[in-house]
Amino acid sequence: MAARRSVTTTTPLAEMAGTWLLTSAAIFAASTIVPGFAVKDFTHAGLAAIMLGLVNAFARPTFSYFAAPITGLSYTLGLFIVNAALIWVAGTHCRLLVGVPPNRER
Repeated sequence: MAARRSVTTTTPLAEMAGTWLLTSAAIFAASTIVPGFAVKDFTHAGLAAIMLGLVNAFARPTFSYFAAPITGLSYTLGLFIVNAALIWVAGTHCRLLVGVPPNRER
C-alpha cells in the first residue's frame, strides 16, 4: 500500500499576511540601505506596505493604461516610470496618513 502524502494548502489570509510581512521587511531594509528613503520603525513600514498594496491594486491599472505608449517603445522604461509613480503616490499618502507634512525642501 502506498503511503499517503499530506498536502498542506495555505489560506488566502495566510498568503496575504506573508506577503504583507515580506513587503514590510523589504521596505524596512530599503530604508537602511537607500539614502533619502526613511521609515521610522517596523510599524510604519507595515503601514507603508498596506498603502503600497492599495495603490498597486487600485491605481496601477490606470497608470499602466496611460503609460502604454512608453511601454510599447521600451518595456523596461515604461514599467520603471509606473513603479516610480506608484511608490511616490504611496509615500505621499503614508506621510499624510501619519500626519507628517509633505517635504517642501527644493
